[in-house]
Amino acid sequence: MFNFPPCHYLDRGPTMTAKDNLLYKITTLYASHDAGFTAQDCEALMAVSRSVISHYLNRLCDEGKLTKQNTRPVRFFLASNTDATGATIHAGHDPFSLFIGADGSLQPQVELCRAAVNYPQDGLALLMVGESGVGKSYLAHLIHQYAVEKAIIAAGSQLVDVNCADYANNPELLSGALFGYIRGAFTGADREKTGLLDHADGSFLFLDEVHRLSAENQEKLFLFMDKGYFYRLGDSRTRRYANVRFLFATTEGSDDALLTTFRRRIPCRVELPAFSARPVAERVALIEAFLQQEASRLKREIQVEVALMQQLIPTPVRGNVGELKNRIKVLCAGAWSQQKALEQPYLILSLSAPGHPAAAGERLPISPAGQPGSLSLLGQRLGGWLNEEHLLLEFCQSANVPLFTRKLERWLHYSQSDLLLDRSRHGYLWKKSQYAFSRLADLTGIEINPALRNTLWLCLLCALHAQPGQQHPDELAAASAWTSQRALMVADECLALIHAEVTPQPQPLPLLRPVIRTLFHHHVEPDQLIQGVIVSHGSATASSIAGTANKLVGGYYLKAFDMPFSVDTQGIIEMLIRHLDSIQHGSGLIILVDMGSLNEIYREIKLHLHSDLLVMNNVSTSMALDIASKIQHRLSMPEIVDSIKGAYEVEARYYEGMIRGNKIVISCISGAGVSAKLKDILERYLVMPLIG
Repeated sequence: MFNFPPCHYLDRGPTMTAKDNLLYKITTLYASHDAGFTAQDCEALMAVSRSVISHYLNRLCDEGKLTKQNTRPVRFFLASNTDATGATIHAGHDPFSLFIGADGSLQPQVELCRAAVNYPQDGLALLMVGESGVGKSYLAHLIHQYAVEKAIIAAGSQLVDVNCADYANNPELLSGALFGYIRGAFTGADREKTGLLDHADGSFLFLDEVHRLSAENQEKLFLFMDKGYFYRLGDSRTRRYANVRFLFATTEGSDDALLTTFRRRIPCRVELPAFSARPVAERVALIEAFLQQEASRLKREIQVEVALMQQLIPTPVRGNVGELKNRIKVLCAGAWSQQKALEQPYLILSLSAPGHPAAAGERLPISPAGQPGSLSLLGQRLGGWLNEEHLLLEFCQSANVPLFTRKLERWLHYSQSDLLLDRSRHGYLWKKSQYAFSRLADLTGIEINPALRNTLWLCLLCALHAQPGQQHPDELAAASAWTSQRALMVADECLALIHAEVTPQPQPLPLLRPVIRTLFHHHVEPDQLIQGVIVSHGSATASSIAGTANKLVGGYYLKAFDMPFSVDTQGIIEMLIRHLDSIQHGSGLIILVDMGSLNEIYREIKLHLHSDLLVMNNVSTSMALDIASKIQHRLSMPEIVDSIKGAYEVEARYYEGMIRGNKIVISCISGAGVSAKLKDILERYLVMPLIG
């Protein structure tokens, strides 16, 4: 609870609105807080809901009185200023906060950049690797700004950059640009000239497309990185000294493009992913940031159609973030050209033809004011189906399978483009998973129709591609605890088959168990039924018997354990005890075994069971089918015990074979009368037994 200073609120005046009141309290409490605050932090300031507070905070952002940062949860700040590049920097705040993904998928990369800058003496050289347009140059500028903010380099120091590709056909010219040259070094060198190393003294030198740097220049550069001095072009006597920090960028694999000796001088390597590989929330934040930049440039609100957003988010962009930015510029330019004469305070971006924006499509407003990179309005509007954690948690609480399937398919589509949903349906994972689901149906007796197979497949993809840092299996398990215990047993059967058939090297899938448990809740009987277990020696004996019985009865009533022949009675007991510890068995337990000491099994299991227990030996398919049927019809344990008395005694009948020797068999298709007549005729002439 916050303790407000007394008397500070007596002179607010009767006309102060609730929004202004909130701003007044925030200013009092957070004026000196560099870390900012969240909507949850403000709940104690006013007697209103968090949604209302979030509305006020966003209004204050639109008015320029607050800014916000793309974190989870969103953080708000009071004071802000702008650096030379036009990016907003909070007072005393980390410049890397402008790099969308710094607190998400790119957090390890950003931490490595900080470490490279903060390393004692002169820091560490850093190589950025990634496709064209992923943000390598922008990250280099943020690294420089971070060093300035931390007073590691002088405030007036400039980032010196050069694109080595511009000199690819003239390495001598690049050498002169880097190290400078003396008078007479080459034709036209009529005076001494300093190089980029001189200009970067005390700051950073950023070499983009460093793989285009010639081997000779790489050798000269790593000599400087080792010794701290260099020679101007045309001078091999006078040493020149400079204190330079290096940043490199390349679109190629550094192992092949750079000399080994040069590569060893660059200890830090940062890989930046393509736009299509970024999490969907970060893609939304990037799109919103570029839309906000254009809205500020045009000084007009931009209303983007939801259908257009849904197209922009998953579309693979060859030029990555850079090309995405240009595409948004073109969209805004077309809308500006067609709509600038209209008397409306906003531009409409839609999928329809320019100049004819769709009136019926839902649109999201992008205000010119706002913190670039914040997942604000778009995150709120689209987050309901783009947020994986929210989606899974919502399903475990509601068990609404049709809605969950639609949202999950849409989430996977927008987070992974067509890589999963289209190509995977014809690949190895798809085929193996379908086989596993068929085996699950055979084992449990549950009908897994095409719709259920599709949902199981989507759940598997979601679990396989979930980011480890975003997994909350305990929360999902708690949310699904209300479902049937038998559904949990089906989920365990499904996971076991997935590990056996789909993933050759089983990987933990913590998100999958509670989701599949919820998915099968409506496909199994409630927990009040007796649990049935079959234990049999052999690779698939118990599974075959239980599967046949479950399938004939039409439900999951018998759990199978296939035991190796080397396992004795004590091993069976230990396995059953582990199973009992993982399930609820208040209505009783029936154990069907193929062989073993009934007394020993009963005595050991009964110690771990506080309900009725029935153990039966010499299990067979007919016995399993009978027990499963009795469980299905909700017979009590005493009723089952009474019904099986004398029911499974061995019945033997012996049929004696025919008389030995040669025989004539008389048969007639028209009936037994003709056969008998023929037999009488033949017996008059043959002295041998006849069979009619």
